[in-house]
Amino acid sequence: MLEVCLSAENCKAFVMWGFTDAHSWIPGFYRGYGFALIFDDSYRPKPAYYALAYALAEGSNRASDASSENQDA
Repeated sequence: MLEVCLSAENCKAFVMWGFTDAHSWIPGFYRGYGFALIFDDSYRPKPAYYALAYALAEGSNRASDASSENQDA
Protein backbone atom coordinates (compact mmCIF):
# COMPACT_ATOMS: atom_id res chain seq x y z
CA MET A 1 0.00 0.00 0.00
CA LEU A 2 2.86 2.39 0.71
CA GLU A 3 4.25 1.86 -2.80
CA VAL A 4 0.85 2.73 -4.27
CA CYS A 5 0.68 5.84 -2.10
CA LEU A 6 4.18 6.91 -3.12
CA SER A 7 3.33 6.51 -6.80
CA ALA A 8 0.05 8.45 -6.56
CA GLU A 9 0.44 12.18 -6.93
CA ASN A 10 -2.63 12.87 -4.80
CA CYS A 11 -1.55 10.67 -1.84
CA LYS A 12 -0.48 13.07 0.89
CA ALA A 13 -0.29 10.74 3.92
CA PHE A 14 0.22 7.11 4.87
CA VAL A 15 -1.38 6.26 8.22
CA MET A 16 -0.97 3.18 10.38
CA TRP A 17 -3.28 2.55 13.31
CA GLY A 18 -0.53 1.95 15.80
CA PHE A 19 3.16 1.47 16.20
CA THR A 20 3.78 -1.64 18.28
CA ASP A 21 1.82 -4.83 18.89
CA ALA A 22 2.06 -4.17 22.65
CA HIS A 23 -0.62 -1.48 22.35
CA SER A 24 -2.84 -3.00 19.67
CA TRP A 25 -6.54 -2.97 20.52
CA ILE A 26 -7.35 -5.82 18.11
CA PRO A 27 -6.55 -8.83 20.38
CA GLY A 28 -9.04 -7.58 22.94
CA PHE A 29 -11.83 -7.85 20.38
CA TYR A 30 -10.64 -10.50 17.92
CA ARG A 31 -8.94 -13.46 19.56
CA GLY A 32 -5.91 -14.69 17.60
CA TYR A 33 -5.47 -11.43 15.70
CA GLY A 34 -3.64 -8.22 16.43
CA PHE A 35 -0.07 -8.63 15.30
CA ALA A 36 -0.28 -6.39 12.27
CA LEU A 37 1.94 -3.49 13.31
CA ILE A 38 5.53 -2.87 12.26
CA PHE A 39 7.09 -3.49 15.70
CA ASP A 40 6.45 -6.42 18.02
CA ASP A 41 5.47 -6.00 21.66
CA SER A 42 9.14 -5.56 22.59
CA TYR A 43 9.62 -2.80 19.99
CA ARG A 44 11.67 -5.04 17.71
CA PRO A 45 11.16 -4.33 14.00
CA LYS A 46 9.17 -6.94 12.08
CA PRO A 47 9.39 -7.76 8.35
CA ALA A 48 6.78 -5.09 7.57
CA TYR A 49 9.09 -2.44 9.05
CA TYR A 50 11.86 -3.41 6.64
CA ALA A 51 9.42 -3.50 3.72
CA LEU A 52 8.23 0.03 4.52
CA ALA A 53 11.81 1.29 4.93
CA TYR A 54 12.74 -0.25 1.58
CA ALA A 55 9.70 1.29 -0.15
CA LEU A 56 10.53 4.71 1.31
CA ALA A 57 14.17 4.44 0.23
CA GLU A 58 13.14 3.38 -3.27
CA GLY A 59 10.60 6.20 -3.44
CA SER A 60 13.27 8.66 -2.39
CA ASN A 61 15.64 7.28 -5.04
CA ARG A 62 12.94 7.59 -7.73
CA ALA A 63 12.22 11.18 -6.68
CA SER A 64 15.93 11.98 -6.78
CA ASP A 65 16.29 10.43 -10.24
CA ALA A 66 13.26 12.35 -11.53
CA SER A 67 14.63 15.59 -10.10
CA SER A 68 17.98 15.00 -11.81
CA GLU A 69 16.28 14.25 -15.12
CA ASN A 70 14.25 17.46 -14.88
CA GLN A 71 17.37 19.51 -14.18
CA ASP A 72 19.15 17.98 -17.18
CA ALA A 73 16.29 18.85 -19.56
